[in-house]
Amino acid sequence: MNVGIARGRRSDRVVVDPDAAAVERAVAAVRALAATPGGLLVVCDFDGTLAPISPDPMAPTILPAARHALRRLARIARRRPDRLALAILSGRTALDVAGRV
Repeated sequence: MNVGIARGRRSDRVVVDPDAAAVERAVAAVRALAATPGGLLVVCDFDGTLAPISPDPMAPTILPAARHALRRLARIARRRPDRLALAILSGRTALDVAGRV
């Protein structure tokens, strides 16, 4: 799973492997960013990140852990729109990716 984190004019990229240690490092990086003033923009790619790549473009479904993480982030973004914005990046149509996320 890849996670892109952008803050203002500065952009950091944290690569998250599916192993637990990598996830913990990513969580620590996000916590450090969240502790600083200003807003956060979290952008997640759908195909190959939130869902595995598939030769059938209609087959990919979001991974359960990714869905859980997005829901948690979405709740925070709704409560604190001044601090967090969440976006899904995809070459799919907005309607297609919205139905999958």
